[in-house]
Amino acid sequence: MGHHYRKRSSKRLPVHLEAEVIYSDVACVAFVENISDHSVYLKTARVKHTLHHVPETDVILKIQLQSGRKIYLKCKKIWSDKNTPRSLIERIAVEIIDPPIEFLDFYHTLSHGVNRNDDSSGDTLYARN
Repeated sequence: MGHHYRKRSSKRLPVHLEAEVIYSDVACVAFVENISDHSVYLKTARVKHTLHHVPETDVILKIQLQSGRKIYLKCKKIWSDKNTPRSLIERIAVEIIDPPIEFLDFYHTLSHGVNRNDDSSGDTLYARN
């Protein structure tokens, strides 16, 4: 079975967060569409060095929370695609390698509406357009 059929172990939560994807010497702006406790789905403008044709590769994902705080995630690209060959938008799914506790707390807060260590006020706010 392909990567599209991997069984999800946790609930995906919709978010609208700005991010930056960094791989090799390339950095590009992205928008996080949803998260789980171990993965992130995002969209980015297609650039010259697109991730679409790169096999599974390590990337750094820098997520900007509404509070202004940034979370850095070491990830592995699971898949990426475009709606059409000429699409300017690339959709990317990444698996988080050893998610840091601050990300897990953020996810837990969104999924349960409570903070485990109550020091991230404002991080649960996101646009619901």
